[in-house]
Amino acid sequence: MLLKPNNMKIINRSFITLLLSLAFFTANAQKIKIKKDKVLVDKAEWAKFYKDKDNKRIRVFTNPDGDILLHVKAEGYNDPKQITSDNPKGYVGYWSICDPETGTVYFEMQGLQKKVMEVLYQNEVINPDGTLNKENLDKLAAKMGKDFSRIRDELN
Repeated sequence: MLLKPNNMKIINRSFITLLLSLAFFTANAQKIKIKKDKVLVDKAEWAKFYKDKDNKRIRVFTNPDGDILLHVKAEGYNDPKQITSDNPKGYVGYWSICDPETGTVYFEMQGLQKKVMEVLYQNEVINPDGTLNKENLDKLAAKMGKDFSRIRDELN
């Protein structure tokens, strides 16, 4: 099947638009890495993220000066609906993002540790002075929710 010249022009324009869009989003994306307990954004230290020495299920999230801002706690439960040949117990793992002093859970999410850092960075939970931006954290918490603990509680 041969395409008519007008259709080729439309396809070429669409392809060029797609390439330009991808180039724009790639250029504006921040590159986040976790290296030796440091969270780097475009190779500059943005925060620290490390295992708590007393509780291995907790990761400590600090500003670059080491002031503790949040705890990120590994949680999980078994859900019969999630059983597969690769997951015979139906284990569902997730992170609880918590207040380090009170243990209050702000929100829950799944993903690798890097994904947690990306979400915190993109939602600007650290102010330029290194303090916690409670307003942005509250907005993020309202958006993300606590669905995993709700499901876990319903199963128990």
